[in-house]
Amino acid sequence: MTYYGQLIADRRARPGDDMVSALIAAEIDGQRLSDQDIGAVLLLLGVAGNESTTKILGNAWYQAAVHPGQRRIAFQPGRIGDWVEETLRCDSSGQMTARLVTSDVEWHDTVVPAGSRLLLIFAAANHDPRVFPNPEMFDLDRDTSRTLAFGTGPHFCLGASLARLEARIVLEELVAAVHEDYGVGTPVRVHHPNIHGLSSLPTTVKAR
Repeated sequence: MTYYGQLIADRRARPGDDMVSALIAAEIDGQRLSDQDIGAVLLLLGVAGNESTTKILGNAWYQAAVHPGQRRIAFQPGRIGDWVEETLRCDSSGQMTARLVTSDVEWHDTVVPAGSRLLLIFAAANHDPRVFPNPEMFDLDRDTSRTLAFGTGPHFCLGASLARLEARIVLEELVAAVHEDYGVGTPVRVHHPNIHGLSSLPTTVKAR
């Protein structure tokens, strides 16, 4: 945030053709973003564009390793997209988000009053048996169209398409480079309230 603060100050003094300058110049109904607002956007883009994508790749590699039947499917032509989507549903790198309730809303016979802070655990929603049969099963043949890994509605993740593209490209290159029967050692997990993934996953592969 210290770096972002210096960057924002520099762009306020010397605007350029870049995103920070565009955020500084943005205006809606006479209101502009504060330095704190702009810093939060930059922090979000930096974390979401790096941490979540690398973690979903590790999770995909691990899930395929411990489900050899599904790994066989994942390594077949045209199935990388299914591998990515089922990982997003079953073992997403993002776990939850918080929201401020702006008006009274009723969910499942419970009224959540305006002003409440609500923690939405979308990783749990992706294991809802009313939506996904046998939700704990890693299954590349399932319908993942209702996955909430990237949110929904006006809060849908801005970088969802890029994250999916990055994940597909990396896995496509790995599948092209190594044989299906790779092995993994003991995974070391990251302990974080929201980011779910691995800090290391020892892997043994055989080049094609």
